[in-house]
Amino acid sequence: MMFWPLSIAFLPVLAGAFLHGQARNSTFDYVIIGGGTAGIPVGTRLAQAGFEVAIVEAGGWYEDSEPIISSTPAFGFANNAANDWGFIVEPQPGMGGRVFGYPRGKCMGGSSARNAMIYQRAPVGAFQRWADEVGDQSYAWSKFERYFKKGTNFTAPDPNHRAANATPGYHPGAFSPDGGPLTVTYANWASPISSWIQRAMKAVGIDDAGDFNSGQIIGSQYFALTTIPETQERASSENTYLKEFQDLPKLTVYTETLAKRILFDDSKTATGVVVEMAGVEHTLAVDKEVILSAGAFQSPQLLMVSGVGPANTLDSLDIPIIHDSPYVGQNLVDHVWFGVSYPVDVPTWTKWANDAFYMLRLYVGDYHQHRQGPLTANAGDFGAFEKVPDHLRDAFTPETLQDLAEFPEDWPEVEYIVSPMYLGNFNDPMGRQPKDSKQYASINAALVAPVSLGNVTLRSADTHDPPVIHTNTLGSPTDQQVAIAAFKRLREIFESPELVPVRLGDEYYPGKISVRSDAEILHFIQQDGLAFYHAGSSCAMGNPDAVKNKAVVDSQARVIGVNGVRVVDAAALPFLPPSHIQSAIYALAEKIAEEIINKELDGPTRVEL
Repeated sequence: MMFWPLSIAFLPVLAGAFLHGQARNSTFDYVIIGGGTAGIPVGTRLAQAGFEVAIVEAGGWYEDSEPIISSTPAFGFANNAANDWGFIVEPQPGMGGRVFGYPRGKCMGGSSARNAMIYQRAPVGAFQRWADEVGDQSYAWSKFERYFKKGTNFTAPDPNHRAANATPGYHPGAFSPDGGPLTVTYANWASPISSWIQRAMKAVGIDDAGDFNSGQIIGSQYFALTTIPETQERASSENTYLKEFQDLPKLTVYTETLAKRILFDDSKTATGVVVEMAGVEHTLAVDKEVILSAGAFQSPQLLMVSGVGPANTLDSLDIPIIHDSPYVGQNLVDHVWFGVSYPVDVPTWTKWANDAFYMLRLYVGDYHQHRQGPLTANAGDFGAFEKVPDHLRDAFTPETLQDLAEFPEDWPEVEYIVSPMYLGNFNDPMGRQPKDSKQYASINAALVAPVSLGNVTLRSADTHDPPVIHTNTLGSPTDQQVAIAAFKRLREIFESPELVPVRLGDEYYPGKISVRSDAEILHFIQQDGLAFYHAGSSCAMGNPDAVKNKAVVDSQARVIGVNGVRVVDAAALPFLPPSHIQSAIYALAEKIAEEIINKELDGPTRVEL
């Protein structure tokens, strides 16, 4: 078994805490539930400020259980059950009654150890909407941007490892030279098909965006990735934040430890967390706060099993009601994506995905020894954002146009991602590449202005049981109409004259013979589309004083109606921004941690550093 230095550094703590059954009740200033994208940044920042902090994570160390799959960027699409919760959504009416898996990281690093590593920020208008909806202008772009910068350390792309026509556009001013510890850079390789599709996008009216991290995202560009520039390995919250702060004396990490419920006193103030370690329950008492960073599915689950949620749900499971909060678990939203694939006359991942020996040579040679080649990239290095163009928009109903008009002017409706491989219905794409000796590429569309809302509720009062997840994917006619238009746009891009030199034949998947009419296109998307794994807003942030108030937490992420509990993760987003949301989650974690520290250090209970 391979242990990274970080794992080794924590092993004595972990062994003494629970691996040998020596766990005991303990007291901390803050208990963070969830060692993921938000939990580790919040926990390490608080411990760095001198507070006693515990991070509780149900999983273990991803480098130990799946070191190659989890750390190598190109393997991000591979099945990784060892570090995943294995959630299954309920049958989705908008997807023809389908059920599908929903990956969520169960390990230190959480979903930052499982995602596609794309680092991309939403536009200025999304943050102004955030500020307006929650009644707090500190979320406006001009003020929130500094939290993006505080948490990230940027390295420019290496021109020695990329073709001249595959140079990413970026603005150094989008990052701070003093930022960190999350590393953001570009792969030491660029997919040959991406530069061709960049030309095709321009031909159909999608211009160069410049970059995707400076507040304007309409247009095309290469994606920055959360990878470590020196090693070209995945950068997660675990191997950046936790590695940098691993020697903090005030930080205790519990792995393979399941949070069961939050405890409250008669004043509705959180007093601790019941956790289960090696089958035995213990209580971690808190002097200040419990911070939920368990994700869009399990943060609302933990609130509900603790007595904070819709009263009818709690009553049905005989859970004592601490506070009737009707919108806990509601307003769940996600992007949905789907794609088309064509045979192409440029090298793609199809070759090495079908040839295990070739893949091994790439890994041992190019990747492991020289930190270059296709394994340094994820499966979508180039993309674009746009509003649906007028010639396709003409088919929208007045109701759809009204729904879309509610979004800010700079908020795109569709994202396109170029993949140097056949993706099909996203079910094990590595193992299902066509075996006809041709190379394949895909362009995928994701709806980034969805209006369909789902929910998360309880299966039981026990967190051993997964929550009931209803994503309501494509549940709205608006989303269905935008999806049909986006699919047609994919074909327009691939059939652009600019791709004639490299397009080897007709559409391979799904194929024009069987998928032509709007009804056939929608049916295809319902049968083969998938959630984008950007679930959020199930404990939505809002303004408690607003007339139409559906808030679970206020603008400081404090759970409304109780004391001493916050939600800091994707669940707390007031809505789903048009972005790969890890950027917003890291920044939110930095913001809330800073606000907590500033308040505590300026208040009556000053903590000595």
